[in-house]
Amino acid sequence: MATPCIAQLMLKGEDFPKPIVARFDTPYSSSDGGALLIKAVDSRLGLTKRLAGCLEDARESSKIVHEVLEMVHQKPHTGGTPTRAC
Repeated sequence: MATPCIAQLMLKGEDFPKPIVARFDTPYSSSDGGALLIKAVDSRLGLTKRLAGCLEDARESSKIVHEVLEMVHQKPHTGGTPTRAC
């Protein structure tokens, strides 16, 4: 059961044959459990790849260290999930 301090997420629709319910109420779970779920969903749907394809990269090509896709992936996949103290 979701409460203001315990997050619950349900994914359903044509991309999922059955509803997926993720609850984050385990006392010893990983703090990045939600990020892992976001990464799995993104890998399946290709959301950040499509977003990166929409962005124009006007940087000087000789100075590029990270491609746009790498930078777009960074936020949701490495702790870009919002946190709340209860």
